[in-house]
Amino acid sequence: MTAEEASAIPVGNLDPANLKSYYAFYYAKDFNCYNVSVSDAELKFMYTPTQVPLKPQTNVFLSCPAVTADLTAFEENPVTQVRWFNNNTHSGLPVFDPKAVPPGDYYAFYYEWQTGAYSLKPGQVSNAHVHVESAVPAGIPDLGPLLTINSLIFSQNGSKDFVVKIQNGNAENSNCSVYFKVSKLPGFNITYSTQAGQSNGINTNNDFWTFSENGSYITVTSKTGIAGNGYSYIGFTITRNGDTPDDAKQNLSVTIPIAGGGGETNIGNNQTITGFITTSN
Repeated sequence: MTAEEASAIPVGNLDPANLKSYYAFYYAKDFNCYNVSVSDAELKFMYTPTQVPLKPQTNVFLSCPAVTADLTAFEENPVTQVRWFNNNTHSGLPVFDPKAVPPGDYYAFYYEWQTGAYSLKPGQVSNAHVHVESAVPAGIPDLGPLLTINSLIFSQNGSKDFVVKIQNGNAENSNCSVYFKVSKLPGFNITYSTQAGQSNGINTNNDFWTFSENGSYITVTSKTGIAGNGYSYIGFTITRNGDTPDDAKQNLSVTIPIAGGGGETNIGNNQTITGFITTSN
């Protein structure tokens, strides 16, 4: 690099503590000597503090029953290794597993493992901050589903209402939201309202739940937990499809997965299966 090229490199901070100079020499290996005793070929490198860019949303509210958060999910295209600390000056030891941290405050720093250096010097403050909010304790409910319907036999294009009761048989609240899955059947179509109403003479509170679907299941999630010894009724309508043959039997299942039980530990009563029969009458 020529003197002109070296001098053209911009240096934005002339604080001597942030600048380090390097000098170049020609070296003759055979004679073990250099071309000059004092070099004018000087190049200055400036230390520039660098913050770790994070995604905009950095306040984490854990969805019960989860008890940890993944800090790496908040890193915005990091250019080198990132280490996380529970203080903003990378004092002490870094976070052992940033993919599973408990509630608290965490700060990110770039780290160069070859040199053991950070992008911020000791005492310099990181503003790459993630706050993880404490999760609501899950509780210990004992949830179970119950399905009621006035008939299991479906004539051509027959349609019936059925009600799912989700009950908590324990005095302990679920605290967390819970969910259950209703299986889809190839010979029937299942529909539902998102509003409170009545089904088979039972007052239903579908408005307490949210609904989503894929090709196999309708997933129904409560907006809050189920109180101890409490329950909720959810109404559905099931209709036989026109091309479903007579004398067929298909089983509908209502299941509370262990992960959806809001702290559930007893899974022995988390499923009910009901068989429907088609007829020409």
